[in-house]
Amino acid sequence: MVIIMKEYKAYIFDMDLTLLNTITSATKSYDLAFKKIGIKFDKSTVTHHLSIPLTASYDEFKNEAKGSFKMFFDEFKKITNETLSVDSTIYDDAIVLISHLLKKGVKLAIVTNRESKNVKDILKGSKIENVFDSIITCDCVSNLKPDPEPINKCLEQLKLKSNEALYIGDAKNDYLAAKNANVDFVCISRYNNCDFNCEIKVHSLMELIK
Repeated sequence: MVIIMKEYKAYIFDMDLTLLNTITSATKSYDLAFKKIGIKFDKSTVTHHLSIPLTASYDEFKNEAKGSFKMFFDEFKKITNETLSVDSTIYDDAIVLISHLLKKGVKLAIVTNRESKNVKDILKGSKIENVFDSIITCDCVSNLKPDPEPINKCLEQLKLKSNEALYIGDAKNDYLAAKNANVDFVCISRYNNCDFNCEIKVHSLMELIK
């Protein structure tokens, strides 16, 4: 199925479960970070935790936790830095869509709650390393998604208005950030993880090619 949408001057992508399959790395990171604070991690919930901030993941278990958020965060960051660039892969449909958009001459961007180092490590040497006109990470802003600041900063760098861009993500925080920034949104539901109401849901980015 091809989704009928208007043309945009920029396409902004989330990273986890949108551009990148980070499940293997994330599973290792959450498993060891939760273990550090005495919590047994249910690996079947990894896509849920990837869709929310780390603070929210910790808060779900803080009453049982035998350690601070800092302990949890530091261990998560350590394992992520060791595994993310090694264990992550770019989705094939993301590469196809980006190649298609490059031929159309539109601008491309990333808005993610990941750290800049992680993004650079993942993209280094990949087919999409140098295609993005703007990359906004958690290091660039004071407020993370669902706050509109990351998307607004991206639009500022692209020199575009909110109605000229589309944000593609997989989580409710992505949707809320786009809505708060008055930017159109598409949910990519690879793992039936778009369990919230939004205007357009797809199961493959190929559905956005026209």
